[in-house]
Amino acid sequence: MTTDMARERISFEDFQAVHGMRRNIHTLGVALEFFRQLDRLLSKEEFGKLLTKVAGVSLSRRVVEIIFAVFDNGRGGLDVPAFLEAMQRRDITWARRRNMDSEGTYPTSLTDL
Repeated sequence: MTTDMARERISFEDFQAVHGMRRNIHTLGVALEFFRQLDRLLSKEEFGKLLTKVAGVSLSRRVVEIIFAVFDNGRGGLDVPAFLEAMQRRDITWARRRNMDSEGTYPTSLTDL
C-alpha cells in the first residue's frame, strides 16, 4: 500500500459494510470465480457493482482501493483466491473464538458445543 493509503482511517460505516460483505461471501465467491475463470481482470468499478448486486453492500472508494492494494494479483486486478481465503479465514477464526470455553480450549466434539 502507498504511504498515504496506510495513514487513512476506516470509518465505522466502512467496517460495517465490509462485515456485511462477509455475510454473503459464498455468493460473492461464486460471482468472483466466474471472472477468474474467464481470466478477465476485475476492475474496481466492476467489483463495487458486483458487491452491490450480489451482496447488497456498497463499499466506499477508499475501502475498494485498500482491498485492491492488499490483494493485488500483480496485474492491477484482484487476487480472487487470496481475497476469498482471507474473508473465509476470518469467519473460521471468529467461530473458533466463539466456541472456546472459559479455559481457552476448543470443543472436541459437536456434543461439547
